[in-house]
Amino acid sequence: MKDFKIAAAIINCFQEPYEDSRYTNQFIDIINNVNNHNHLCDYVLEHNLNRQRVAFIRMQADLPELADFPRLTHEDLILIAVGTYHLKIARSYCSEHIKQTGVYELEVFRHPELIHINDENCVLIRCHIQSRHVRSNIYYTYILYKRENGRNGISGYYCSCIHGKRTLGCCAHVMSVLNYLGRARHEEQFAHPASFLDHVVLDIENR
Repeated sequence: MKDFKIAAAIINCFQEPYEDSRYTNQFIDIINNVNNHNHLCDYVLEHNLNRQRVAFIRMQADLPELADFPRLTHEDLILIAVGTYHLKIARSYCSEHIKQTGVYELEVFRHPELIHINDENCVLIRCHIQSRHVRSNIYYTYILYKRENGRNGISGYYCSCIHGKRTLGCCAHVMSVLNYLGRARHEEQFAHPASFLDHVVLDIENR
């Protein structure tokens, strides 16, 4: 208890007080205007897309089929996710894949026809993602987008995982695709989160 009191005193003395996120007002606007119905989910289930066999291809940064995918800023991703939690998970997800092969290998299929949903003609891509936790679990992630940069270019998303139907924020599988296609692949070098731990592990092994 004495150690606890000392630690609490240090925190009270030096810890900066918590403040609202600078995105708070935008989060409130997003929450107030959220569409509670996932129309893309309805389209996927109605057309039974999860069971349709398609020719998935390995996704790389220079894939011409995805050259028109909207470019997204870090702020765009935070606002789409309504926070940073799933964005952090998505960055770790990308990092795991890139460390293994040097490129982010994600199986993706672009539907040949434009999809008309919510009075808009959009491009639909379907991604085939393996679960981070259970190797045998495969999720299908759908992204609906317009040829317009920024988060307004993302018209909808749906994932077959347990959280994939949400319309406020998105699951980590959707965010991993948005993060890579919209931002990470355009950067000269991918910033691996907590990369210093790689050296810590190596140092321990060499001792």
